[in-house]
Amino acid sequence: MRIKVPKMHWTDYLEIAGGLKKDPRFVLSNQDIENGYVKFRSEKRLRLLTEILEYHNTGRLPVSTIKMKAMTDAKMKKMGFEFEAFIQSLPNPKGPDGNGFYQTRCPSCAKTGGDTGEDHLCYTMDGVIHCYAGCKFFDIVDGYYKKEEKK
Repeated sequence: MRIKVPKMHWTDYLEIAGGLKKDPRFVLSNQDIENGYVKFRSEKRLRLLTEILEYHNTGRLPVSTIKMKAMTDAKMKKMGFEFEAFIQSLPNPKGPDGNGFYQTRCPSCAKTGGDTGEDHLCYTMDGVIHCYAGCKFFDIVDGYYKKEEKK
């Protein structure tokens, strides 16, 4: 006997989970996709679907997302990281594009002489920071928090 697995077209998924994109659990690249559909094949994935639908229907963020954001904010505050100062220090930002992303040179790539096209780093004013070359977050923001608190 085959069990029906809940699925959703990837465009619908992006539409209803769009406000949750800061939580890596909801990013499309972290989903089980087959033939253009996001599939929810396990109990864990079904809980994820429930959280997405509740967010879509009520506008309330999942508790796990709120906890993750609070933990990240506390860690950044303890380090002394200030997002505004960081983005103001970035050279020649381009954007925002239609999704609210700016592009500029990645400080981590620049340390090794890379990113001469000044387009490896993207960020949003919501605090999303990503390097297309794969630099880790703490390498990217290195130097923009209190040196005495770095380990």
